[in-house]
Amino acid sequence: MSRTALLPASGTHTDACPFLSRTALRIPLKVEIRDRAIFQSLSHSDVRAYLAAQSWEEVGRLGNKATVHVKLDAQARQWEILLPSRENVGAYAERMAEA
Repeated sequence: MSRTALLPASGTHTDACPFLSRTALRIPLKVEIRDRAIFQSLSHSDVRAYLAAQSWEEVGRLGNKATVHVKLDAQARQWEILLPSRENVGAYAERMAEA
């Protein structure tokens, strides 16, 4: 699973990382999480609530196995997440990692 994170535009991140210049306001970071137990421990209902709080819209279902959520980013690109509907779906941790 890869995610991009941005450092804050202002603050003390250069104090913690002295090799960063103060002009390096935003640096994309790519993070890959490989620990299967982390994804297995996620509750689908908690992730669903998080998605709703982050303005993801549920737009459909794949039977009783998954829900489909979409969101537009700042460049008007549409992103889609397939969220398993329950923890006992086959390969649950792998599907959560993909979400």
